[in-house]
Amino acid sequence: MTKEYIIYYGTIIIAAIFAWISQILAKDKENKYKLNKIFFYLSAFVLSITMGCRVSGVGVDDKTYEMIFNQINNSGFLSFFISTKMEPGYLILNKIVAIFTDDFQLFIYITTLIPILLFYKAIEYERKNVNFFLVIFLFGTLMYLYFFGIIRLFIAASIMAFSIRYIFEKNTLKYVCFILIASLFHYSALFMLLMVYFTSEKPEKHRSMAKFIIATSIMLPILIIVTSRYVIPILGESKFEGYTELNTGGFAISLGDLDKVPFLILALIFKKDIDKMKGNDLRIYITMFALATVVAIFSKIGSSVIVRLQWYCMFSLCILLPLIARALIKTKFKNFIILYIPIIIIYGIFYSYRIVFVQSSNKCMTDYSNILFK
Repeated sequence: MTKEYIIYYGTIIIAAIFAWISQILAKDKENKYKLNKIFFYLSAFVLSITMGCRVSGVGVDDKTYEMIFNQINNSGFLSFFISTKMEPGYLILNKIVAIFTDDFQLFIYITTLIPILLFYKAIEYERKNVNFFLVIFLFGTLMYLYFFGIIRLFIAASIMAFSIRYIFEKNTLKYVCFILIASLFHYSALFMLLMVYFTSEKPEKHRSMAKFIIATSIMLPILIIVTSRYVIPILGESKFEGYTELNTGGFAISLGDLDKVPFLILALIFKKDIDKMKGNDLRIYITMFALATVVAIFSKIGSSVIVRLQWYCMFSLCILLPLIARALIKTKFKNFIILYIPIIIIYGIFYSYRIVFVQSSNKCMTDYSNILFK
């Protein structure tokens, strides 16, 4: 399995270096901070080659998605949707690709490249505020490796990440539209409509983070129960029923569920310092960060679908941790940066190792193969 570690973490580090170079070579002309596009997209390309050119079966759900692709290619997406109630946007994408090719390998690459580019556009939005090496490294270890083979969720989460800009810009209509589009690839994306709370606030009066998190914490168990008992039966597929089966064995919180809390505390401590250097409202990232922790805790009473809700919020961690690093440098605690940077790098490596190589019930990623090289 040494080969897999070298490939996965080597890919992430190379992509992080290229992204960092794109930032170093950026030009600030006419009040427009423009990245070096060659290195920026070269970074995205590196990630897409490792994930998108994997041999079918390396990704967790590749074989299932290959079956879906072949069936839609032969019989059409409408009959498949009627029988399965699977997200129509994903099925239509299958059909569009199938018009031009029956090669599932090409479909894998397309459904890898699109989400990666959307995530990179979301990262580009913060180009003046964060160190790209740290952002891409954290994106690689906290999100990228998890999404191998989880195609629908990968697309939906990337659309959500891109749409965060409309929360900052208070554009409720555009934000809602993008979330609805994301839900066409994974129904769970509708959960993020909760963030409309911040898009509709008045400029002179900011909405409260604390009230939002408290209200969500109260609503989430109710949402889990209602979804399990009333929504899933409408979909009528046994797979969905298994996803939302309630846990009757008790409710217990482990330390692993609280692994983000120390960083959340740091973000709150340095919030004022970060606000001084950042034009956008930091509350959005902190709220999403806290929401990911709340979801992780309450997922104990629900299923894997509830667990997956946190992946719509994980992008906030990729931005927030580098923002904390920048804030440290500008305060009297700047010497602590020597400890902080290694800590978040180790956290990223440990997190990906725990998610991909330890907790995953399907160990397919431990036997990596690529169609371009052996």
